[in-house]
Formats: sequence, structure tokens, C-alpha cells
Amino acid sequence: MRVELAPSTRGKPPPHAERRSSLLLELKRLLPRWTRTQRIRTAAAIPLQTVIVDDAHLPVYVRIAEKAKQLRQLGMSDRAIGRALGVSDKTVAKGLR
Repeated sequence: MRVELAPSTRGKPPPHAERRSSLLLELKRLLPRWTRTQRIRTAAAIPLQTVIVDDAHLPVYVRIAEKAKQLRQLGMSDRAIGRALGVSDKTVAKGLR
């Protein structure tokens, strides 16, 4: 049985190293530069508009309607949906109308 070894590459960079280094140089050129004087952007710096809706005054069947519809599409019965959401099966039926 004869085993051939690959030629020694000691001291030489692997063949893909040149390609990798050229890609890194290209990325450095394309990406914007960051300096220590720039502020670090966090999620708090992103402007966000929210509307707070108080749904405590809404009836239970209205609050569970969307989730009940999703569970119905999964093939669950009104009784099973009611158990999952903690309400009666009649409340589920009303929410699904």
C-alpha cells in the first residue's frame, strides 16, 4: 500500500488566503468607518411612535377572537379552545362569529 502526502506548504499561505484577504480589504473599503467620537446607536435612538390602546373595557369575546380564530384553523374545537384560553365554549363561539 502506497500513501502519498501532499506537498509541504510550510511557510506558504494556503491558496484561499489571498482571496480571503482581498475580500476583507474590499469590505473595509465599502463599510463606513467608525471612530470613537461617534455615538453608539442603540434601540433607544430609533424614533418610534406608539399608540396605547386600553382594551380592558372590551368584552372578553372580542379580546380572545383573534387567538380563537387561529386555534380554530389548527382544528381545535370550541371546548378545547375555551380550555386553552380559560373561557367557556360559548364565549369562544361568540368570539368566532
